[in-house]
Amino acid sequence: MWEQVIVLLIERRHWRYADLKPLIRDRPLLARSVRHVREVACVRDIQHFTNLRNVVFDDCGSEPMDLGCFGQLTTLRFRSESVGCVTRLPPTLTHLDLSGYPILLTQFVLSPPPPLQFIGFGTNLCEVVRPGSLPASVHSISFYAGCTQFEPLALEGVSRLTIIGHSSHALTQAELPTTLVELEIVWGNMCLDAIVLPKLHKLCLGSDFNRLIQHACLPDSLQVLLFGDQFNHPLPPLPPNLRYLRLGQDFNQPFSADQSKLHTLLFGSGFRHIVEIPQTVKVLALGNGLTQRFPTELCWLSFTQLPTVMPVVPMTLLELWDGGEKVDLVTLRSASATRATS
Repeated sequence: MWEQVIVLLIERRHWRYADLKPLIRDRPLLARSVRHVREVACVRDIQHFTNLRNVVFDDCGSEPMDLGCFGQLTTLRFRSESVGCVTRLPPTLTHLDLSGYPILLTQFVLSPPPPLQFIGFGTNLCEVVRPGSLPASVHSISFYAGCTQFEPLALEGVSRLTIIGHSSHALTQAELPTTLVELEIVWGNMCLDAIVLPKLHKLCLGSDFNRLIQHACLPDSLQVLLFGDQFNHPLPPLPPNLRYLRLGQDFNQPFSADQSKLHTLLFGSGFRHIVEIPQTVKVLALGNGLTQRFPTELCWLSFTQLPTVMPVVPMTLLELWDGGEKVDLVTLRSASATRATS
């Protein structure tokens, strides 16, 4: 009975190899139950873990590695300054992550190509990606701006791109595929003025972004727009199909969303303007802002600090938050009704 409990525990946890090793010694059943393991130094350490799904290699040295025997492995990450040639990848691999380390994709034999969906490129300045070098199944990429170099059309077919940027880098149209649907800039005050992405659905700008954004950067197809905490510039006219807009803690500009179809509108604590809220909004965070009228179908509402005077909340409202405290709507509505009749 106890071994069955241990099997379940092993299956569900992400283990450090050093913690796992004494537990599974001479217990093949337990070895077969390992699904997730990290801080692995070499393939020999895990050769009996035949049902692995997720492996993180740390400081694995420069010996060649054959990972083709792991028939269920889907996620592979390397956290090492040096990696030898990987002669075979698992035939089931979907995620390959080299982020943060100077490892080249050319150190991995991609023939026959596994069904990779995501590749996270490392920080090696010698990495050059040419058209046709990525498996056709790859639709999501992350890379460090100024490190990996992509030749024109090398990313064509990729729909999701995550860029770890820096302030001196300006994105160019040639770097980005026409097939891009989601673009995320994790950090960095990168210039976007020179790009037009007609199919973009989601744009996420990280905590360091604080530039005036041009209307051309927000195509009509855009549905989700997220700004980090430092952004504080006037917004251009919002795209007609935008549904979700989040503005960070520092944003404190006059706001207008005429004719918009916003469903979710989130202001940070720095927002202190009186604003007219589109009637389509159902989720609203007003920061320290005010409004004269709430949307008639509002479901969720929050303030950094509840104002002393505010419009009557609609009956559709399910939750109201004052800072980190949930407000009792029954009491609030009762008090509002009493004031109205007095």
